[in-house]
Amino acid sequence: MKKIDDNSIDMCFTDPPYKLTSGGCRGGLNITFNQTDQKGKESGEMFEIPKFEEWFPEIFRILKDGGHFYCMCNDKHLENILKIGRENGFKELNILVWDKGMHTPLGYYMKNVEFIVLFRKGYAKKINNMGNKALISIKGIRGNKVHPSEKPVELINYLLLNSTKENEICIDPFIGSGSMVISAISNNRNYIGFELDNTYYNLACKRVDEHLFNYK
Repeated sequence: MKKIDDNSIDMCFTDPPYKLTSGGCRGGLNITFNQTDQKGKESGEMFEIPKFEEWFPEIFRILKDGGHFYCMCNDKHLENILKIGRENGFKELNILVWDKGMHTPLGYYMKNVEFIVLFRKGYAKKINNMGNKALISIKGIRGNKVHPSEKPVELINYLLLNSTKENEICIDPFIGSGSMVISAISNNRNYIGFELDNTYYNLACKRVDEHLFNYK
């Protein structure tokens, strides 16, 4: 991101890696995220994951005035993300709630939602469809995932279409499965994305290539 010009990006959407209280998923994958490292799904490769404090200032720098920044998180990290966002010059526009239509068993109410903090840089630009609601009910992905935290393209479409126009530029610094790229391509937006893990980078490229082939 340090190579990207100041005030050149129209929107950021990202679902960043963060510490989980318990981890793992079915099918032999065992992935743990924390603030200092990431254990690969089979190889045990280690990657340093930037802390929020390290990349939030870069997002602020490269966003255009009025640009929207969507950052997904769970309840454990909501307070920290709001704090770091404010410290880096962002203004909070809203906290969206994604009802993902599935739940995690818990002794204190089952968790069936995630949060999406909507920040702005500079002036308060309105969303394109002001009739949209802050509670977003879109089914999450249960099986056939290429990434353990893969998000449905439909969810990103909902945000991208509200915060950008055709040919504008979207960025995702933690691209994972490539859902943001597919959303951008499908809606005639330009995109920039980053991924440190070679396994997921290659899977995302394959998924995007297949989408491009079908899209054409």
